[in-house]
Amino acid sequence: MDKVAFDEMIETQKFHWWFKGKRNVLKRIINSFNLPKGCKILEIGCGVGANIEMLTNFGDVWALEVNEYALDYAVRTNDGVVIKKGWLPEGLSAISGREFDLICLFDVLEHIEFDEMSLRNIREFLKCESKLLITVPAYQWLFSRHDHNLGHFRRYNKISLSDKLASSGYRVLYLGYMNMLSLPLMAASRFFDRYVRKDGVASGTKIPSRVINSVLFFAFSLETLWVPRFSSPFGGSVVAIAEKY
Repeated sequence: MDKVAFDEMIETQKFHWWFKGKRNVLKRIINSFNLPKGCKILEIGCGVGANIEMLTNFGDVWALEVNEYALDYAVRTNDGVVIKKGWLPEGLSAISGREFDLICLFDVLEHIEFDEMSLRNIREFLKCESKLLITVPAYQWLFSRHDHNLGHFRRYNKISLSDKLASSGYRVLYLGYMNMLSLPLMAASRFFDRYVRKDGVASGTKIPSRVINSVLFFAFSLETLWVPRFSSPFGGSVVAIAEKY
């Protein structure tokens, strides 16, 4: 990854409506856990560390990342947070012997070929009845060049994610869709990329104009009014809360 592409990725994760809106919803979900003071939180696949500031509101954060560029940036910009090189399913030696009150995988599992093995391996680092919080992209029919470009193996729905969690030794506490209001836009952009666009570039990856970015961010953030008490009937992402038992 060259410097220009890397700088664009950092900018996108900080300011794009999708990333900002998702952080708002995730913050609302984690707040509902009533985690104990000084709890231990692990984010696997932290990227450039865009979620770490939000997570530090709830406890002491550790993070793992495999990409060298992203890892270096996350370490330099998050003082006081333990960030190590690690990956799923088997590159977890940096946290060997530790247990966490909450483990987060935010749009990570779809990048892993062996997703069930990863879920089983994560389980040993959770305290009994501690929580696993996962987001993944929804609906295999939306799989497109955007997913190929990002290195996705698959997309999920509520049933497929629930089945994988159950078979890996978790009790599912909440399962729902999020990013409901923008799903029609996502479907339209995937259709355009598949049947119209010929340059190989995926639509929707750049930060839109300030007005559009603000409107879409507001629409996504509205879901904090009902998630995690209720599930949206559909959405661009699946979110799951599970616990070890």
